[in-house]
Amino acid sequence: MAGRTIFDSVIEYGSSAIRSAILLNGGGAVALLAFVGHLYTSEQAALLNLASQTSLPVIAMGIGAFLGGCAAACAYIAQHEYARSEYANIPNAFSNASKSISSAEPAAVVFHLRGVLFHRIGVFLVILSLFTFVLAIIGAGFLTWNFSPARSVSFPMHWGPS
Repeated sequence: MAGRTIFDSVIEYGSSAIRSAILLNGGGAVALLAFVGHLYTSEQAALLNLASQTSLPVIAMGIGAFLGGCAAACAYIAQHEYARSEYANIPNAFSNASKSISSAEPAAVVFHLRGVLFHRIGVFLVILSLFTFVLAIIGAGFLTWNFSPARSVSFPMHWGPS
């Protein structure tokens, strides 16, 4: 009974991580696009320059949201393969039980290993998605930190005000 509870909590943590990765990246991209739209309504050339340079953080967040979606697909495939490994171990009711288990066991191992592979790929994609979010936030922060309407904006090579 305790093993099932732990299994359910692991699934819940995984699905929460996937949803968080998609929500963070998608929400961040929408917020940056709204910011860029506001900058484009301005008439100042420096603000237009800043708006044009925010494309990389928006692209990074879009890629992060896509990676989160790919992680969700990997989670689905992993669960499917785990289920196939469980069903491969069920003996056929119309044959000798020991025969069907011994013939199904290699297939069950293959299905389980596929499940492990897609599980690990999914975890990697969630981590990569969150990493792209952090990079996009840092990039957008650099752009706005050193922004001065009096000069043109470029990606800073140092921390702090000029």
